[in-house]
Amino acid sequence: MNCRFVDCTFQNCDFGNSRFLECEFSDCRFYECTSWDTLFTRTLIDAGAFLRGQCVPRKHYQSVPQEYVEAHKKFIRVQAVIANQLVGSLANGNQSDFYDAALYFSKWYDYRLRRSQLTDWARYQRLSQSKIGDTLDLFHDLTRMLFIRFNLLMTKGGTSVTRLLLAFAVFTMALFPCLVLPRLRLKFADNVTYCEDAAYHERVSSSVELFLSFGYTNYTPLSVMSHVVIAGFTCTGLIWYAFLIPVLLRRVYK
Repeated sequence: MNCRFVDCTFQNCDFGNSRFLECEFSDCRFYECTSWDTLFTRTLIDAGAFLRGQCVPRKHYQSVPQEYVEAHKKFIRVQAVIANQLVGSLANGNQSDFYDAALYFSKWYDYRLRRSQLTDWARYQRLSQSKIGDTLDLFHDLTRMLFIRFNLLMTKGGTSVTRLLLAFAVFTMALFPCLVLPRLRLKFADNVTYCEDAAYHERVSSSVELFLSFGYTNYTPLSVMSHVVIAGFTCTGLIWYAFLIPVLLRRVYK
């Protein structure tokens, strides 16, 4: 309680059953540590360094590999709990990078847990009593896991917009204007050959308008395929908005 650790190196340390209340870890490093049932409350700590420094002591399970598998599953559950604790512990602090790391790892271990549950689907008892209900539960868990994974890939668990901006640039400045738009049949401003005649900067402008849903009604598809492609591209932009807005709001109000 009310302890401060400065420039410390924790190696092969067991934090099990430890309780940290209003403590601070400054410039500390963690290597091959364990942290079963550790509790953090209003504690300032580099969540990324701490969680990366945790491990399952494999040498303790060399002769019993099956127990190591079970220990590793427990390790993932413990890491998820600690990551969620650190999100709450760092929420009111001024170290946004520590909080971002905690948020990322909370999403990462949530994904790992869900993936493990899907792998061992038959071991978990379901409330549904019908095969249709079980199938719906499986579909729900699978889509949820894929959403979390995609969120990790695109926003690092809601902490970064860099990959979203890169995806925006790829879609609107390369993929759609160069490879897709020239093959579509669209009418724009009474020009039925707009896709064939438009210069590169005009195609980029059109791609941005369609992706951001600003000018969808200005374009009239002249074929079913063109209509499907335009609608799909605009829907992709809406999904991009759905990932971007929460990250921006969290950045503003954090």
